[in-house]
Amino acid sequence: MCIRDRYWQLNDVWPVASWSSIDSYGRWKALHYTARDAFKPVAVLPYVDEETLKVYGVTDDQDNVRANLKVQIMDFEGRVLEETATKEVTLHTDSAKLILELPLSKWPGKKRVDLMALCVFSAPDGSVLHRRTVYFAPPKNQHLPKTNIALQAAKTDNGYEITLKSDQLARNIYLRSSVDGFFKDNFFDLLPGETRTTLFVPTKPDGTAPTFRVMSIVDAMP
Repeated sequence: MCIRDRYWQLNDVWPVASWSSIDSYGRWKALHYTARDAFKPVAVLPYVDEETLKVYGVTDDQDNVRANLKVQIMDFEGRVLEETATKEVTLHTDSAKLILELPLSKWPGKKRVDLMALCVFSAPDGSVLHRRTVYFAPPKNQHLPKTNIALQAAKTDNGYEITLKSDQLARNIYLRSSVDGFFKDNFFDLLPGETRTTLFVPTKPDGTAPTFRVMSIVDAMP
């Protein structure tokens, strides 16, 4: 990354294991989905500074942005332990602003390992501008639940609409298809009770209905 304006490297020119975000067939890797999210013009950026959760708002828009921030501390079952909402704030053009500092002393040490904070920026009309989930421990230290992810696929004029739902946290979801194509969203977290929809577009539609598989990071662990 170079001062957030570009990153290395975008794509491969032949099949190889590399640090590119798009492979030689044009398929997006996890990095590219993450980079797309990170480079959004309006973003909420939470991080943990010792015993405090600090939440920044960032905008690269040419106009000022008005937004509301809501932060929920929750466990992996979806139980909300604390919720904080701010009054409307203004993010000025091409700037970053500290919006909220939330003490985490209520959940010291190991009690915080299996918690997360959902931070949501919404516009005055209620539409979501950006959201991000911050975890208080790396996956190897968390007790991530083994969850059944419900998947439904429906044919549309543009491809296949895929709907996912889980009653517990499903971290780092990975969608696969039996045919080559593009997922509009992939490699994301599915929060407890959340329903999320994405689109799959086959590279070469031939009338064959693809099959889909989904897994989370727990399924990749021994």
